[in-house]
Amino acid sequence: MKSSQLLLLSFLLLSSLPNLLMADNPEPLYDISGDKVLPGKNYFIVSAIWGAGGGGLSLIPGKNEICLRDVVQLSSDLQRGLSLYFQPLNGTATDYIYESTDLNIVFTTFSEVKLCTAPRVWKVDDFDPSTEQWFITTTGDIRKPGPLTSLNWFKVEKHSVLDRVYKINHCPASEGLCKDVGIYYTEGTRRLALSETPFIFVIIKAESVLNRAKIANVI
Repeated sequence: MKSSQLLLLSFLLLSSLPNLLMADNPEPLYDISGDKVLPGKNYFIVSAIWGAGGGGLSLIPGKNEICLRDVVQLSSDLQRGLSLYFQPLNGTATDYIYESTDLNIVFTTFSEVKLCTAPRVWKVDDFDPSTEQWFITTTGDIRKPGPLTSLNWFKVEKHSVLDRVYKINHCPASEGLCKDVGIYYTEGTRRLALSETPFIFVIIKAESVLNRAKIANVI
């Protein structure tokens, strides 16, 4: 082999090494304060684009229902929406939530929100032929991956070189769907759906927002 070819091969192997290491040793997720994200702890996920990027997440009624089931993004960046937590594949045995690992995303229960008897676990809904979209709903359940639960599983991944900016991906091995979660605009509503363009966000501790709200009310 010529020396130039050997040099090129060495360069390609070295350049791919960080990606291989990241796949074997995923990094923890970090909230906007720089703290590692914990399983079962409540957080808000809010658009990383301030202003026109919108705010946090909430729920709207599902198809032909009055119960709040389908996930939407609020239009104002001042709105944090509903808090949620991440449930990893191996339950609470892990110390932190890691990038690119299978997990359930679960909304926290709020007494003032009419959830009816619906579960709060994110799930990719059945294909909607009227819009040709796969919307995100909350009729999933927390169980181990398998043919019956493949639509319940998501991964949180780093979006770019920017620190603490993430996207959500749905790509279980047991089905053909493999896309990011993005925003579908319809009738003034920002619905979460599988998309080629991801919704990018930061993670904010729910307790820090609620504590600031309590201080503001006292003042």
